Order: sequence, then C-alpha cells, then structure tokens
Amino acid sequence: MPVLDDLGVFLQTNGFGDDICLGFIPQDAPSSEAPDEVLALFELGGPGPELTHDIPGPAVEVAMVQCRWRGSPWGYASIRGEAGTAFRLLGSVANQEINNVFYRQILLLSSPHALPNDEWNRPTVLFEILCYRDGQSP
Repeated sequence: MPVLDDLGVFLQTNGFGDDICLGFIPQDAPSSEAPDEVLALFELGGPGPELTHDIPGPAVEVAMVQCRWRGSPWGYASIRGEAGTAFRLLGSVANQEINNVFYRQILLLSSPHALPNDEWNRPTVLFEILCYRDGQSP
C-alpha cells in the first residue's frame, strides 16, 4: 500500500475521522456537499530511498508527506488543536507496523503552522513529515 493509505488508516484508527482525503482537498465553496473541515494528506518530493548492498532495489523508502487541515470559517483554534494532536502522534512512531508495513520512524520536519484563510475565511494548518518505511512493501 502507498504511504498515504498507510497514514490514512493510522490516523483513522487513532480517532481522526473517516473522511481523510488522500492526495486532494475539496476546493468547492462551502455547501452541504463539500465539507469545510477536512484533513488531507499529500505526497511531496523528498530524498531518495536508502539502498543496501544485499537487498535489490530500495531497502527503505523515504517518503515526504504534508498533513493539511482546513477548518470551518474562522475555526483556526479547532484545527490547530487537531493538527497538534496528530503532530505528537505521528512524531511518536518508531519501529512499528502501520497497515502491515514496517515503519522505522516518522520524522517531523516542521511544526504545525497556518496559511492565510481562503476566500471563505476557512483557515489552513499544516506540517510536513518524513516516513521511513520498508522499501520492499508494495
């Protein structure tokens, strides 16, 4: 499974809801069809994999991921609290399986920080992580 699937399952298992967007965020105007409050995960360009002499191909995949929350209009405090909780949870991952894939570590690259509100005054908070996972996993 790709890293976004793994992290989506991990965050859902730890109480972050069932509607985590993997690789996209709804850009619609606020309506009953497009939720304001969204957690989205995005793969970013990162360093190359770790190679070892006795394993053909990548031994350790090093995937960079952005965790991004969008909140309800003027709802910064709510999403900042949720992002902080996820930040601490993901930063505690070391030598464990997530979604049947071994993760050596999740390294926090930035603290949660805000972007300017969108045109509907919905705040955005995000942070980036590096995921060191088994490079032989699908």
